[in-house]
Amino acid sequence: MAALAHVARKFAAIVSRFTRSCRARLRPRKPAVSRKGVAADALLRVYLGREGRWYVKREGDAPVAAFRGRLQAVEFARLLGMGAGSYRILFETVGSSVLKERFIPR
Repeated sequence: MAALAHVARKFAAIVSRFTRSCRARLRPRKPAVSRKGVAADALLRVYLGREGRWYVKREGDAPVAAFRGRLQAVEFARLLGMGAGSYRILFETVGSSVLKERFIPR
């Protein structure tokens, strides 16, 4: 009888593990969340260069484009971000303060 009880406990443990793994696979996945909220696919930066031109830069890359006007650079950065799906843009103003914009679709 003891051997049969041992086999029954072993079988119950296997079924329990299988059930948990099936539930985990069926559970909807949550998006990656950072301390500040949902993670964005692209981090872009718009800043004023030494020559007086406005640059758009993606995190980790060389500057993507240079513009004479700030608004042109801002529009281009938004288009790049929309192409990535979701984005966070850091805008430098003429006074060197930084503004932040986020777009994360639901």
